[in-house]
Amino acid sequence: MSMSKVVQFDRFECGRVRAELQKALSEVGNKFGLNILLGSGSFCSDSFKMKVECRLDGEQLVSLNDQMKTAFDIHAKYFGLKASDFGRSFSGGRGKRWKIVGIKPQSYRCAIICENTNGKKYKLSAEEVKTGLEAEAEAEA
Repeated sequence: MSMSKVVQFDRFECGRVRAELQKALSEVGNKFGLNILLGSGSFCSDSFKMKVECRLDGEQLVSLNDQMKTAFDIHAKYFGLKASDFGRSFSGGRGKRWKIVGIKPQSYRCAIICENTNGKKYKLSAEEVKTGLEAEAEAEA
């Protein structure tokens, strides 16, 4: 099967090129004994870029969940939360169950990353999360 030429970048084309890049980088990584990982990226119609990380083979790869927990541990206090709140579940004002899965401190107004029961992630305000956690604690008591 021949690959068609990329005329313009969109989400689909970036994914297609990314898959091929990952294959090629895996070969390079095997040659040099490295784990080469493609990270997040962005695109416009005529270009796209993404993060590339090289790690020594054998190093324990830190999972995304561990990275999110570490960031939450560091920044939670600035939003009136405790590090132990990571992973806690609560019912929110939007009528859904939420689980705290991360924090994005640069998004000050809606900095707490929560996941609903469908697995979709949203950023909620710290006040909304604190209210939900307090209501959950009162319901348990």
